[in-house]
Amino acid sequence: MTRSIEDPSIRLDRLNIRPFQMDDLNGVIRLWCNCDLIRPWNDPSKDIARKLRVNPEWFLVAALGKEVVGSIMIGYEGHRGWINYLAVAAHFAVEASAPN
Repeated sequence: MTRSIEDPSIRLDRLNIRPFQMDDLNGVIRLWCNCDLIRPWNDPSKDIARKLRVNPEWFLVAALGKEVVGSIMIGYEGHRGWINYLAVAAHFAVEASAPN
């Protein structure tokens, strides 16, 4: 089902941005698949397990109820910051277009 942020059934005031929890695992992997972020050489479960061992607070999800609609996994190696995974559910992505 395609929804837009203008859909009155979507209550953005209920959007909860919080640290990843293990109950989010399947929802995050599903989101990453839907956003075409999964590569054969990167097992998402292993990437998540590694992140949870080092700075797990840098792995956030955006949830509407039990539905994971966004996630970000970031890192820092002492000099540079990295965004490892950034995903937003398609029904929350905003299309930018130039005026006609």
